[in-house]
Amino acid sequence: MAEFSQQLDTAEGVMASVWEHHIILKIPTQEQHFWSPQMTVSFEDLENGLTRVRGLCGPRSSVWMMFIFFYFLLGFTAMVVMIMGFSQMSLGLSHGILWLIPVIAFLILMVFLTAKMGQSLARDEMERLFSFCRNIIVPIEEGASRG
Repeated sequence: MAEFSQQLDTAEGVMASVWEHHIILKIPTQEQHFWSPQMTVSFEDLENGLTRVRGLCGPRSSVWMMFIFFYFLLGFTAMVVMIMGFSQMSLGLSHGILWLIPVIAFLILMVFLTAKMGQSLARDEMERLFSFCRNIIVPIEEGASRG
């Protein structure tokens, strides 16, 4: 962890926030866009004296929450529409509200496709974060295996 933190001090093209056992790597603010990813790298000390390094690359938490909100809202709306529509159908009343189900399904598909588009827009930045992390870890691993 200390060796990794030292490398971050001279890093160019990546911003880092360092905590006790994990680091968050981000694209510099002036280069960020809505879909810019971040990479969380955590360090776990093992009993044999080695360190396990785990990384997770994904969108910022605000982007995650936006998609969770849209999926929840559309799913809840679909559930309410189905309950109302099938209740009206079982009572022999007009159940035209069920025509909203394909519209909601289309909106869910649009949210999914928007997420996929965002992933493709962030792919180069994600590879940049991954390469940066790999370029720091590989020399540390090689030094540890020699020593």
